[in-house]
Amino acid sequence: MKLLSGSPLTDKTQPIIVSLDWTERLDKRPTDRTSDDLDVIFSRLKDVKALEKFHPLLIQQLCYYSYFENLEKGVTLFRTGDLGANWFAILSGNVDVCVPSENGKV
Repeated sequence: MKLLSGSPLTDKTQPIIVSLDWTERLDKRPTDRTSDDLDVIFSRLKDVKALEKFHPLLIQQLCYYSYFENLEKGVTLFRTGDLGANWFAILSGNVDVCVPSENGKV
């Protein structure tokens, strides 16, 4: 599963080459991104429907600090009660959300 470390960021109106270009730039470590990289990432993220109500400065922060993670099947991202220090957007793959009931059973 590929994650952006929140909703799917796939926009079928964009050519796949544009999508690959911005994801390759996002795949760089945040400290290695150029201003051109940040501009390309920003231009892509600002058109994502799930982010349309975000202030442009917040989207810029996403461009600076977000990064890709490729996770193997079965990895637990967080558990009930964990402090929410990160957010995730699933770019491809599937996720299971398991919420325990009051008696602790999932």
